[in-house]
Amino acid sequence: MLNNACNQYGPHLAGGLLPHAPGLVSALTEAQHQQLHRHAATRLKRAAMKPGMERVLAGRIPGDLVNDALEAILAGEDSSGKGRKLPAKARRSVEGFVYHVN
Repeated sequence: MLNNACNQYGPHLAGGLLPHAPGLVSALTEAQHQQLHRHAATRLKRAAMKPGMERVLAGRIPGDLVNDALEAILAGEDSSGKGRKLPAKARRSVEGFVYHVN
């Protein structure tokens, strides 16, 4: 049998069979939101260490990064050209969704 994407990642199910992004976003718990905020804070600290990034990151807080990422995912649900399209494996569980948002 030839290896292809279907064999490696499971069948490409229709959108109705996998959770939609709005449902996954609303299913996030407070602990998962905090996990996203901690990861965003770490990313901001690391980026701020790069020369010239202080100006770019001025006024940005971890919540901004998390909100921007979730908005991009929600926009990608309607139109992949306007946002971020989630792979099927990110839609299988909320934990997988959190992993792919990071």
